[in-house]
Amino acid sequence: MISTGFKALDAAIGGLKKGKLYGLATFNFDHVAAEYFALNMVANIHAPAFFHSSIKAPERWADAALAGERFFRFTNDDEWDEEYSMPDFPCRQLFFDYKPAESAEDVCEKFESEYGNCPFELAFIDIEGMTARDRKQFETPPQEADHIIGMFQKLAGKYQIPVILIRRYHDLQAKFPGEKLEPDGYSRSFVETAENIIVLSKVSHRINIGLKRIDYDLDLTVFRNFLKQQRLALSSYTVSDIFTSHGNYSHEKIKLLKREIKKKMALAMAELQRIQDPITLFREMKFGDVGFAPAGSHPENLTEQINQSFTILMSCYAAEKYFPEAENFRFSFGNTRGRDMVVSNPDGDPIAEVEIFTAVRADNNRKLHKDVDRLRDAEIPAGCRRMVCYSAWNESRLITMPGDEKVEVKFCPLKEFFDWIRE
Repeated sequence: MISTGFKALDAAIGGLKKGKLYGLATFNFDHVAAEYFALNMVANIHAPAFFHSSIKAPERWADAALAGERFFRFTNDDEWDEEYSMPDFPCRQLFFDYKPAESAEDVCEKFESEYGNCPFELAFIDIEGMTARDRKQFETPPQEADHIIGMFQKLAGKYQIPVILIRRYHDLQAKFPGEKLEPDGYSRSFVETAENIIVLSKVSHRINIGLKRIDYDLDLTVFRNFLKQQRLALSSYTVSDIFTSHGNYSHEKIKLLKREIKKKMALAMAELQRIQDPITLFREMKFGDVGFAPAGSHPENLTEQINQSFTILMSCYAAEKYFPEAENFRFSFGNTRGRDMVVSNPDGDPIAEVEIFTAVRADNNRKLHKDVDRLRDAEIPAGCRRMVCYSAWNESRLITMPGDEKVEVKFCPLKEFFDWIRE
């Protein structure tokens, strides 16, 4: 058995069984969602995978999928599955082929030619628009469909791997909504052959133009032999929802942000451990892209990753430590202009404006003094707290100036900060 990377789905289908054929379909939803969901499986379980795509959308959509820019989470009583977070692909073994249409024979031959170089543990094959090489031998479309399905079933048995066929089903009709699939033509051979069919269907979506969010709440329904086996609640998010350069956050979102920063740290460490020569190590740390950008999965200079990561983590710490009851946080990460953190009440009115930094010594380049001066002289609404939060080896002694009493200075010792990061 191979895990799907999703606990809830594994519990529903018993994991992916070797030598079996599966279906991953979209019903009343965008076909691209199925491919994104399949890529999430690959990323979560870190298994070498053969991935054939027939996305008809612009190629950049496929690139975005490979970068892990859309991810999915199962929900249980509206609570996140804390064990699951956004996938990333830098360390995967994935044979990705972008072709709008291809014959089933071509895909099978491509798999077998690549198998010797990369022994895949599972295969995802998008059969949307796929044809047989010699279509003249079939009198009807269902006969051609049976041939295509049969080829991939043989491939699964020959190499003893799960094969997941992806398709958008225009012809799947819910005769009894959510209970039974009524197959028609092409679908019948698939439904009768597959171990399980996993169907993504859109049930609602949440749009907030101001935050540039378009998130989906989905149903994921598992069918076996036409009948519903189980329905699971699923939500879809994008990288921009979690890593916005200037966006709103809740405490729940901040927890996810913290986990992803730590995940990128682990990826960077794995890359560093591959380098044995000390000169090469220092070269890559200084000039190379041995690290990973906190906001995404693309390579990044290690120094940049370190600086960005600790600024983001200190922002998360300050939100959790000093504003546990607040509901809205607005961060300005990277080179984005604006206050590092603005805390707002449910009506959107600011209740605190905060400058945040980490440093070896807080008095380096008079960083603490400059932030206090900036906040002391800033035009801030009456009743809004002014605060500087920082972490360093030692607390800096601040030489106060008239008006400095308006600014709260919060120091977090490095040990306390790193203990919190490890939580």
